Amino acid sequence: MIVYVQAADSAGKRRAVFGMTRTGKSSTVKKIIQSCVGMSNNAHLTLDKSQGMPEQVLKLLTEDN
Repeated sequence: MIVYVQAADSAGKRRAVFGMTRTGKSSTVKKIIQSCVGMSNNAHLTLDKSQGMPEQVLKLLTEDN
C-alpha cells in the first residue's frame, strides 16, 4: 500500500503510526521527518521565537484570511 502525505499537513500536529512488526513504521516516520526538515530548510521566512510560541505563529500563518 502506498500513501501520500503532504509534509505541510503534518506541521505542528501530533501523529501516531501503528502497525505490525516489520511493516515499515520506522522507515515511514523517517521519511516524514526528512520531508519536514526539507520543508523547513526551504522556507523563505524564519520564525522569530521572541514574538511568541511557535504554535501561536503557526496558527496565524494557517488561518484562512
